[in-house]
Amino acid sequence: MTETHKHDKKGLMCNHVAKGKRPLRMVAHDREGIWQFMCGHEDHSRAKQAKRVCVACIFDKNLRSLTPDQLPPGHIAERDGKGADWVIRDMTDEELGQISDTDTAPIKGMNRVKA
Repeated sequence: MTETHKHDKKGLMCNHVAKGKRPLRMVAHDREGIWQFMCGHEDHSRAKQAKRVCVACIFDKNLRSLTPDQLPPGHIAERDGKGADWVIRDMTDEELGQISDTDTAPIKGMNRVKA
C-alpha cells in the first residue's frame, strides 16, 4: 500500500467482484458515508451477497484511477469496464437502499474491519 492506515473505514463489496467473477464497475458513497463496491449488475437480492472490506485497501489496490475525494457522500461512480473512465453522478433514492450492512461477512484473506 502507498500509505499506512488503520483498516478502520469499512465498506461493502458484492460477492461477484470479491470473488473475481465480475469486474468492479460501480463505486457508491451513500449519504450516511457507507462505501459500496459493485459489479453494476442488478442481481443482488440479499445483503449476504456483500462482504465487508477495508475502503482504503480497495482504493489503494483496485482504484488508482479514482480517489475517495472525487466521490463525496451521495454520489456514485460508474464505468463500462476495467480501464474505462469513471463517470460520477448523484445517487438516486432507489440506489441508496440496494445493499445494507446487515448480515455481511469479511472476505476471506482480507483484513477484518471492526463495525
